[in-house]
Amino acid sequence: MWRCSMVVVLSLAGCAIVPGPYAPDPRNYTLLVPGQSTEEDAIRLLGAPSASSSLATGKALLQWADYRLPKIHLVIAFDADGRLVEVRHLFVD
Repeated sequence: MWRCSMVVVLSLAGCAIVPGPYAPDPRNYTLLVPGQSTEEDAIRLLGAPSASSSLATGKALLQWADYRLPKIHLVIAFDADGRLVEVRHLFVD
């Protein structure tokens, strides 16, 4: 039994995730560059969006909300080509 427990513990230890210097976090929005950064860049830096909307113009609005302290809510607009247009709403507490 003891050996089985050790195998499980050692196996799980190998699965630990160590975040890189820019682990996905909405607070990394300042690293995005309007006209240059893409939706994929935003998702890589900020993590999966909380919500997304497509507009009739082909633009997309992606939202990130994280209410742990400090709180943050972002709405970022992307053009039809998927390039960042602007941060439309920003709330950081």
